[in-house]
Amino acid sequence: MKKIIIKSGWLWRYFLIFFNKRIRLQGFVKIDRDVQWIVEPGSRIIIGKNVEIRRHSVIAAQGKGVLEIGDHVFIAHGVTIMAGQHVKIGQHTMIAEYVSIRDTDHNYQNHSEKPLDERGAISLPTLIADNVWIGAKSTINKGVNIQSNAVIGANSVVTKDVPARTVVVGAPARPIKEY
Repeated sequence: MKKIIIKSGWLWRYFLIFFNKRIRLQGFVKIDRDVQWIVEPGSRIIIGKNVEIRRHSVIAAQGKGVLEIGDHVFIAHGVTIMAGQHVKIGQHTMIAEYVSIRDTDHNYQNHSEKPLDERGAISLPTLIADNVWIGAKSTINKGVNIQSNAVIGANSVVTKDVPARTVVVGAPARPIKEY
């Protein structure tokens, strides 16, 4: 069985009915046109109620990955979310345009003579708690745990855990304020 790649549009309703074992909607979800869905065999996507996903976003679950999006989440245009193991996004989270959230990297540290694309991948769960705001063009890397009410400044690269009620900015992201 091959992976499924589809852009939302007029086929969207048929797609959800046919592949409802891989994609589960738990309530009303507003999905703009031109959202690309990549769902490989063995993977799952679970989307809560009152979620909005804007145009040109990529929502993907690969291998045996699970992507969970909580209730009342807003995903702006051009966002990429890819789960190879587990990505969880909590309720009332806002994700600004062109954000990248991933739980998998290529294994570039494997010092073999193999080409990079043959060295495999490293996956670690990426968890984003409730009521988090992620600014435009930010990147959330594998293994990161962002606690409730955190704010990620625009253009930040998050490589480490972010405590609750903390504002982080920069590349790599560093705390600048607690509230």
